[in-house]
Amino acid sequence: MKKLDVLPNYGGDKLEKCEVCIHAKIIRKLFSNVIRSTNLLDLIHSDTCDFKSFMTKGSMKYFITFIDGYSCFCQVYLLKSNDEGFNKFIEFQTRVEKHLGHLIKKLKSDRGGE
Repeated sequence: MKKLDVLPNYGGDKLEKCEVCIHAKIIRKLFSNVIRSTNLLDLIHSDTCDFKSFMTKGSMKYFITFIDGYSCFCQVYLLKSNDEGFNKFIEFQTRVEKHLGHLIKKLKSDRGGE
């Protein structure tokens, strides 16, 4: 904007970048191996999150999501602790495989360690 004479000259030709501008211009590398699903239950995306300092009415502190890569169908389960995630996956798997008549082929998570 200074080069276009939109901003007034404040006594220096040196343009300094603020820290926010520098961080805003950082470019991340693209995900190189993005897999697009072509059929139901070919790829299920999953993530476990916490409610931070908020607790639900039933003392649930976490939630886990399962999203089908083809239909974008999303199922959310509330958890009291992190270690309930596997049991909820088994519950989800049993339910959708029985309903759709297909088997889940791949489960993808962010490998967050939950």
